[in-house]
Amino acid sequence: EDLLVSQTCGYPLVLGLNGAVRVLGAFNYAADGCDGALYRSYVVARSNEQYRTLQQFRGRRAAYNSADSHSGYNAFRALVAPMASHGRFFAGAIETGSHLNSIDYVLSGRADVAAIDCVVLQAVERDDPDLFSRLTIVTSTAPTPSLPLITHGSASDEQVALIRSALTEVAEDAGIAELRGRLMIDGFTPLEFSDYIGCIQMQHDALIAGYPVLA
Repeated sequence: EDLLVSQTCGYPLVLGLNGAVRVLGAFNYAADGCDGALYRSYVVARSNEQYRTLQQFRGRRAAYNSADSHSGYNAFRALVAPMASHGRFFAGAIETGSHLNSIDYVLSGRADVAAIDCVVLQAVERDDPDLFSRLTIVTSTAPTPSLPLITHGSASDEQVALIRSALTEVAEDAGIAELRGRLMIDGFTPLEFSDYIGCIQMQHDALIAGYPVLA
């Protein structure tokens, strides 16, 4: 009950936080790949890579930030699953610890492809255009609601409504427009836990396809 507002990832939300927290909603982001509260990941490779479709990266190496990440792992696995054979598609998959590390792994040749949150990738393009120019976008994952904002699980409907109202004000406050612009926050959309069921559906689809892990 000490938790007022925090932000998590949609995948761990649906895996283990149902009942422990209540979903408030998600920020809308002004980034390529976002549509209101929806976002996606872009699968990136080196710009000098001869291959241009994900299918052509069979037998190559993938990087991912962490196995509990929706944007870097779960959505990526769902995208690859229909192309996998006997539970494999890549020669290997390496956990890097962050999206930026995954980009570094790709550019250094330790990996060949990685799925990067579109908001992170937009920030890289803005803040380090030289680094961004060394990447090429191969494809994108299916859209899902962006990172959920949450409060404690015993919050009343009235408390949730008050917090959502405050978040809406923050997302529209002209006094912090510069800060919001830096964070690419372009609004707030109230959402429920059920809006994130697509994350667990992606896991389910990969399991049904015989592709339980990114490999």
